[in-house]
Amino acid sequence: MKVLITFNPVAGKGLGARVAASLRTRLEAHRLRDGRAIEAHVLETRLDPLKSWLTPHLEGADLLVILGGDGAVRMLAPAALDAQVPIYHYPQGTENLFSRDHGMAADPERLLDTIENGTVVETDVAEVEGTLMLLCASSGFDADVVHDLARHRTGPITHLSYLAPILRTLLRWRRLRSRVSVIIDDGPSIQLGYGVLVIANSSQYALRLDPAPEASTRDGVLDVVFLPARSGLHLLLWAFRCRRGSHVTHRRIFHGRGARVTLCCEPAARIQLDGDAFRPGHPFKSVHARVLARKLPVLVRRVREAT
Repeated sequence: MKVLITFNPVAGKGLGARVAASLRTRLEAHRLRDGRAIEAHVLETRLDPLKSWLTPHLEGADLLVILGGDGAVRMLAPAALDAQVPIYHYPQGTENLFSRDHGMAADPERLLDTIENGTVVETDVAEVEGTLMLLCASSGFDADVVHDLARHRTGPITHLSYLAPILRTLLRWRRLRSRVSVIIDDGPSIQLGYGVLVIANSSQYALRLDPAPEASTRDGVLDVVFLPARSGLHLLLWAFRCRRGSHVTHRRIFHGRGARVTLCCEPAARIQLDGDAFRPGHPFKSVHARVLARKLPVLVRRVREAT
């Protein structure tokens, strides 16, 4: 069995190379139940085009293990999608929403158990302005925080790294906010006003706020959630409700579903994509998202039925 391990050199407090080497040793020391050995190869993630360094190594590979955060998964997913090689997220980032959504962990024994007993599932992926999206996109407060962090980031980050960007964005929220409207599939334009709009392919979100808890990577549609907010106080109240899960029944929330979503912002707004600043320095007046026909194969633990 051929396993390709990639690592992000700045994730996991810069210890990615060491973790990848240790994982390779553990995998190659294991003999599969059918008698096969595991042949593991390690590659450092690069910013060059995937076809120049990753795609050639995926030929003949049975599994791509991605060490890093959600950004690393999104960056490498197009190559796995093209090659139809299953992926496994070995979480080394800050939030690790992809691994959380699929029951993965930074544990060699969990990975080996999944290889032996797991199953490959086909998951939805979406495209936002020509860029692959695995988890979610949004406009509003959280997107502005992500862009603020990107401007000031100098290396590996932790949850504490978000504190200053959150405070700065709260103080500037009235100047940053945009009025938004949305079109879902072939429906009419829905005027929503000021607030946070989330286009979700997954139920997972930063800090377990999870604005779209019913979103799924296997239902063929995107969930659209809008939380109206005209002030910092409104934002804090929504965060509290989302953390408790009570926001889903609030009378002012908007929720829709569709395979195609168009978001319009006035004035132009910043967008975050899978937790990263999307095209920094380029605010959007409109954003188009759609579910792709192709599916991304993901190796997950097999759900054991209760007896």
